[in-house]
Amino acid sequence: MKLTYKTVIPYDEVNSNGSINGGYTFQLMDLGAVTFINELFMNRIPDTTLVTSSATVKYKVPVFQHEYAEVYAEVLSITPGTLTISSILKTRQIKSTEWVTAAIGEFNFSLIDPVTRNIVRIPRKIINEIKG
Repeated sequence: MKLTYKTVIPYDEVNSNGSINGGYTFQLMDLGAVTFINELFMNRIPDTTLVTSSATVKYKVPVFQHEYAEVYAEVLSITPGTLTISSILKTRQIKSTEWVTAAIGEFNFSLIDPVTRNIVRIPRKIINEIKG
């Protein structure tokens, strides 16, 4: 897994029980996955964009304001039409050195042409590079 995103949880994402919104957790994990894909190959494919076609997130422990958060990502599978990324959100309290897995998820992405909104196939060369 590769570290793709780091932040400190802001106060404005806290809900009534003091933990952060599940939607914000999802957003951090999605951003981490997209950053990972961009670094992996999207920066080499002009005139395409990514869309999240589906996602599954399992929340393990609550995350609170001002905690440190890191997102890690890796490729689970790739086909010409879909890329599946595993994303993990880890959190650490301010005065702690222990990182805890707060959420795990799988995100499926497709490439699309932003003008026509048609799906763009992932080139075989890139698939082979990723599969090794």
